[in-house]
Amino acid sequence: MAKILIADDSTVCRTVLSILLTNQGHEVKQARDGKEAIGYLEREGFDIILLDHEMPHASGMEVLRLVRDHSEIPVIIVSGTVTPELSQEYAALRAGGIYAKPVNPITLRDGIAALLSPVAAEVVVEKTDKERAFDKEIARVKDFPATLTLLGSRKTPFAAVIKRIVGDAPQVEIVLPESGGADLLDDVPHDRVIVIPSAADLSDAAQLVLKDYVSKPRARVILCVTSSIELLEDLGFSQTLLMRFGTRCLEIPEDVKG
Repeated sequence: MAKILIADDSTVCRTVLSILLTNQGHEVKQARDGKEAIGYLEREGFDIILLDHEMPHASGMEVLRLVRDHSEIPVIIVSGTVTPELSQEYAALRAGGIYAKPVNPITLRDGIAALLSPVAAEVVVEKTDKERAFDKEIARVKDFPATLTLLGSRKTPFAAVIKRIVGDAPQVEIVLPESGGADLLDDVPHDRVIVIPSAADLSDAAQLVLKDYVSKPRARVILCVTSSIELLEDLGFSQTLLMRFGTRCLEIPEDVKG
């Protein structure tokens, strides 16, 4: 069966869970607080972790964040403090389950079995690998100095990806006309981020206006290109010009959800 770490500052809760899981054939270790849990995780390997939320020295949230820095081990939260906000935060850290105390033994047994099944493990690893790879790409372009080109498809959630890159920085979406448009760019305050949608469809005149602006930009510019870089020239958007526009470039995977 599995080797399981239980971290809870309640002796009663640890004991009850330990007896329950031991009777199911699991090997169980107990940690009295977050610090002791971290020590166990540094010394030993576990198949699954059960965490309380409120613990001395380090909360369940803090322990899980440390775990996620280097591992995708399944984690279940068993806590007397379960709110919608906490549930969302734990879900964002890929907790495998969030149960309120007192937890139903059958529910916990089934939750552990589902997380330990080979099929479930393969799905989790595949999903988190993709997410982590894209997170690294987001971090790479996050502090782009002047211009950034985003490459995607018609279904790409550009707005969500841009939000992840610029955070709460105010944005101004500008649709450049067939000719002119320099005044639209020049009027944007320096603290804004200019978003150019459908940048691959810009006319030659609009490209020239944009080229002039990004040579001495006042505000940062993000270009959304709904095409692969190889097809840009076929769309009348020079690859050389694109790379000049985009001092950094991010290709967004087809299945990204923002």
